[in-house]
Amino acid sequence: MISFRSKILKAISDYKLIIRKALPTIQCTTKMRELGIKRKNIQDVDDVGLYNIGLKIINELKKYPGINSKKSNNSYKGTREFLQYLEKIFVDHYVDGSRIVHIKQESSCALVEVIQLVTSVKNDKFSKESLKKIRRCGDIITSYGNEEQKKMFFNVIGSNSEIMEKL
Repeated sequence: MISFRSKILKAISDYKLIIRKALPTIQCTTKMRELGIKRKNIQDVDDVGLYNIGLKIINELKKYPGINSKKSNNSYKGTREFLQYLEKIFVDHYVDGSRIVHIKQESSCALVEVIQLVTSVKNDKFSKESLKKIRRCGDIITSYGNEEQKKMFFNVIGSNSEIMEKL
């Protein structure tokens, strides 16, 4: 799976190409400076900073004339598709403190953790810590997981009466 950082850096590079073709040199340079996407500015930016830059680019793209219409001679060809691609990146990720989390990956990891916790318990006695972890994982899975992950989670915890009683 490609990391968020790789995806957003590629998207920023693509956006720079779009504005280089769509704007005169002076406006292009000004726009890149405003967004903080000049090469010297971007190389030391952390993932959360890149996330914020990506949001700024989305807002800029939405300002393009004709971005929401099917046919427009005023916007650079492919801008609407690029905006959709960029928005999809942001639908799949969220900021958690100082890191960017891929929603589906986070849900999968939570499901694996629940399965490991449930299968590793001896004599069906769960510690408060284990139940707390299962509850946290359950919150992640029910919030972000797909239907299959949710079904698997409920099957795993449903097979253990102690978990069901204490959750």
